[in-house]
Amino acid sequence: MTLGARLREERERLGLSQPAYAAIASTTKQTLFSWETGKTAPDGFQLAALADGGTDVLYVVTGERSQPL
Repeated sequence: MTLGARLREERERLGLSQPAYAAIASTTKQTLFSWETGKTAPDGFQLAALADGGTDVLYVVTGERSQPL
C-alpha cells in the first residue's frame, strides 16, 4: 500500500472529508488529493499537524501502526 493510500485510510478512519482533513494540515483539498493519489507528499510540518489531529503518522509513513486498532 502506498503512502497516499494509507493517508486516505487514516482520513476515512477519522471520519473526515477531504476539505476537513486538508484544513488540519493547513492545505487545500486539491493538495490533499495530490497526496492521496501519490503525485506529491506532505512535508514534516504537515505530517505533524495531521498527527495532532489524530492521524497515526507512523502508519502513514511506514505502514506499521503505532498502536493496534
